[in-house]
Amino acid sequence: MRWQGHLRTLAHRQKCSVVQEPGVEMIQTSFRNLIATCRLASTVNPTDVKGFLDHLRSKILTLVESNVRRYGNIKVGMELFGNFLLQTKEQEEVKSFNTKYRLVRGNTDLEELYVQFVDILATKASEFQERDSGMIHKNVYFRTNFFLFFTGWALQELLHLEIGINKYNPLRASSYVSLPKEIETKKAVLNLQNTDEKCFMWSIMAALHPIHWTNNANRVSNYVEFQNELDFTGIDFPVKLKDISTFERFNEISVNVYGLERVYSKVRNDVEVVGPSHFTESRTERHVNLLLISNDYGENHYCLIRSMSRLVSKQLTKKSTTKFLCDGCLVYFYNEEKLKRHKEHDCTHISIKLPTTELRKDKYGKNVPANKLKFEEFEHKLKVPFVVYVGFETVMTPLQVEGEPNPDKSFTVKTHIHEPYSFAYYVKCDFDDS
Repeated sequence: MRWQGHLRTLAHRQKCSVVQEPGVEMIQTSFRNLIATCRLASTVNPTDVKGFLDHLRSKILTLVESNVRRYGNIKVGMELFGNFLLQTKEQEEVKSFNTKYRLVRGNTDLEELYVQFVDILATKASEFQERDSGMIHKNVYFRTNFFLFFTGWALQELLHLEIGINKYNPLRASSYVSLPKEIETKKAVLNLQNTDEKCFMWSIMAALHPIHWTNNANRVSNYVEFQNELDFTGIDFPVKLKDISTFERFNEISVNVYGLERVYSKVRNDVEVVGPSHFTESRTERHVNLLLISNDYGENHYCLIRSMSRLVSKQLTKKSTTKFLCDGCLVYFYNEEKLKRHKEHDCTHISIKLPTTELRKDKYGKNVPANKLKFEEFEHKLKVPFVVYVGFETVMTPLQVEGEPNPDKSFTVKTHIHEPYSFAYYVKCDFDDS
């Protein structure tokens, strides 16, 4: 945790920055420059945000445009740093305001994007200063009224602008990636050793034509003869998450996709299943659960989940009894009936049953059409025979205030206390006034 904190400090960033051109420095990364942060400094120092950024406008646009040409699609975010003074305490601190990352493509209007970023940063800086300044009205002992004016953080100077640039890769999967040891030892996931970008297709094939573990079930050659069974019209390989719904419609196969997340538990690092990243809208008889894994280089890979219960059992409970697991929310039950009821009425499902002409028994035991509704709970229309109204009264007694509050801190002055005085009740009968 200390190391992660150090990586975010200004001291670390100062030491690891490399000058690209006058006024532009690139912070070194360990991701082959696919994720980089550039710091831009201005030779002039206007005290307003828009003036500061307008002076850097050409460098900002050039930097973003060059990275779009280099990587294609990128994500861009900005963070503006300034030196602020808290006048009430004569305290100076460096504050920053950032924007969310925006997707930038070759056809993106960079001028419009620049204006949006400037407006966001200027608004955040203004709101920060206005939020911490104003006027307090205080009333002490109901005799003395006075107003206390105070000033919050005042901008002294703007230091620099940092632009974060991330290469954008839509989530998709391609060639073989090895499973984490924690998952592999469970023998619940089949990892196809493909060399092409069709791991999604091979995993589906392995689910439809299962082979025993001992027969090299992870070899693609076992499923080549079945590859023409599926319809991938209009779907590019590697398959993206957003294209799975199209695949489901073409092939009448429902698919859920889960992911993995590193967690720290019991004084060691562990891996847990999370998701689903894709949850089928309509479960069919042919249903497949996939696991989407990735490596340190950002390469993704689909694997087939053969036993969901075995895969997630230990992260759900320590009990070794048989569990019936919901594919949608990973909630488990100890009998199949409860799981079935959960899938029909819970788990992001909306259950709608329209009445039919079939007969049903009413409260009197008569057979009546189910699609004809009739009010039968007549007892609910009867008046309540008795109603009781209760009242409780108190008296406001003044309190003796001791000492004066500290005007530099927020406070509440207690002036009165509620003391019970009386109570009463009234019983009203529906039949008469007796």
